[in-house]
Amino acid sequence: MRQPWRQIDCEGGVALYRSILIAAIVLPLAHAATKYQHEWSGGPGVTGPVTFWADSFSNAVQMNYMGYPSNLLLGIASARHKIESDVEGSHFAFPADMDGDGDLDVLSRFSGWYDKGVIWFENEGQGTGWHKHYIEWGYPAVWCAYPGDLDGDGDMDVVGANTAMANTRLEWWRNDDGVGDSWTRFTIEDEVLSDFVCFADMNGDDHLDVVAQDRNTDQLAWWESTTWPPDSQWVRHTVLNDTHHCYEFYVIDLDQDGDNDIVYSDNWHDPGLVLIENLDGSGTVWGKNDISNRPHWESVHAADIDGDGDHDVVACNAENYPYPGLGLYWYENLDGQGDSWEEHVVAYEVREPEAVHAEDFTNDGYIDIAFVEHGSPGLYLYENLDGSGGEWAEHTLRGLSLGYDADAADFDEDGLTDILATGFTSIYWYSISRFDYGWLESSILDVRGYPQWDSLTWIATEPSGTDMYFRVRSSNDPEELGAWSDPIQSQGSLAGYMDSTHRFMQYRVHMESPERSGTPFIDRVVFYYSNLGVEEEEEGSFFLQVVPNPSAGSATVRFELLEESAVELGVYDLAGRLVRIPAEGPHSSGLHEVVVSDLPSGVYVARMRAGGQLASERFAVVR
Repeated sequence: MRQPWRQIDCEGGVALYRSILIAAIVLPLAHAATKYQHEWSGGPGVTGPVTFWADSFSNAVQMNYMGYPSNLLLGIASARHKIESDVEGSHFAFPADMDGDGDLDVLSRFSGWYDKGVIWFENEGQGTGWHKHYIEWGYPAVWCAYPGDLDGDGDMDVVGANTAMANTRLEWWRNDDGVGDSWTRFTIEDEVLSDFVCFADMNGDDHLDVVAQDRNTDQLAWWESTTWPPDSQWVRHTVLNDTHHCYEFYVIDLDQDGDNDIVYSDNWHDPGLVLIENLDGSGTVWGKNDISNRPHWESVHAADIDGDGDHDVVACNAENYPYPGLGLYWYENLDGQGDSWEEHVVAYEVREPEAVHAEDFTNDGYIDIAFVEHGSPGLYLYENLDGSGGEWAEHTLRGLSLGYDADAADFDEDGLTDILATGFTSIYWYSISRFDYGWLESSILDVRGYPQWDSLTWIATEPSGTDMYFRVRSSNDPEELGAWSDPIQSQGSLAGYMDSTHRFMQYRVHMESPERSGTPFIDRVVFYYSNLGVEEEEEGSFFLQVVPNPSAGSATVRFELLEESAVELGVYDLAGRLVRIPAEGPHSSGLHEVVVSDLPSGVYVARMRAGGQLASERFAVVR
């Protein structure tokens, strides 16, 4: 199961102690109480009544309740559009205007039993139809075909590397007629075996060069044409030796000094993710800065993830043993020059990672990450929720089998960035936008008494241009809860929204994003009430203790259950605000303890409900 990254401020543990019998501490049930929900990943279908919300709910429309741990947010609207569904072995595909008509086409390759070669697909208008064109038919094993105007005549040429073992070589195709119907092939160098190849200006002369990793020599190198216009006369310049196996690299001016550098991902060596810096600007002197010492990198890209004006690095790692690293990462460029890096986890435990591409896919000004796995469902979008790369939500974009690669382009010319994705036998593009409205309806709650409802609070983030509000309803009959209340826009009193003595209640949270860009996201919902009486409460008792008291910032809450029970344990400040939820849900009988960390100085109350009983313990934090 994927676990998108977020900071957790409560650490939980379980410990058993042998001691003398401890008398239960039980407070009167007329004490103030809370019901809260801060986890929805259990999914819909639990209508209730329930005595606590746990991680499930009744129903939802256009909401994402599993992509961001302990949070709820608007979902992503995506549609898959077919470019080709019978194109075996299309490991890479790139957007480019191959025929010069002003819209974006797609360049790729294929290697089926009966049909193989280098191809491009003509966009017949806003991505609604595609027509296949052959650059070279029957050509056996070009692993990667990359577009660029190599000869400077204003149209797209192509570079590729033949990986057939009897005929490995690096070559390029000239677009002779400018519309992609007539091509001439030139050899750059024989006996070059490469998985990835691209165009870039490596020496600052305003002409495109060719960059590739040669597995025959274990070198990363670039090739410079010695004639103009280019033909078959080229000279090789070595960038890095002992590279062994590179699935992908990315050429970019990462240190912002005006020349192109290379971010390199090695699938074998340690360190396997490095910045190769163009020190003299002419591509002849190179320096190597390690980004990560993990081996087994599959794909790499670069973009300004944290919005600080420099380029960071995004990469996916397939290492599982002996250095567990399987996951999706971004590396923060701390000094802006690529000399110092900090690792951030986007998602752990990703399956069969294949490719990453960083772009603002959600139209909110923040850089997101398209991630491809070589499995099913195959394509995911990781949304950068806060623009700093600290909070990520996972959205599943289904329908890509045995995924290989991802890129970005606007195929339908609507001003929004689409995802181009390749699978073993297919090429698709995905239109991406935010749902402009969604809601989630909680399970019906039974407080098992006659409460006096007091107030509603929540912890949430609402980006500019978005909205979030609640509706509630209640009764003493769970089958007839009545109409929903007016929208509750502000935290505070429930007076006028819900009858003060209703035993059963339900809430709805609504989210809106009129511009289909950012989304609100909510961490927890808390309802406050007082019990005026209790029906059919189960007998039971438990021990509750906070140590040390006072503490220096971290306190241990210990509790003992005489039988298995559902637990609700919250820590409140003296104003009644919920500040931590150290434990909730079913717990076994016996002694347990949880650690509550990083509390500011002050007086707090640990309040716990279990087995129909309520107990509390006051403690102080002194720093």
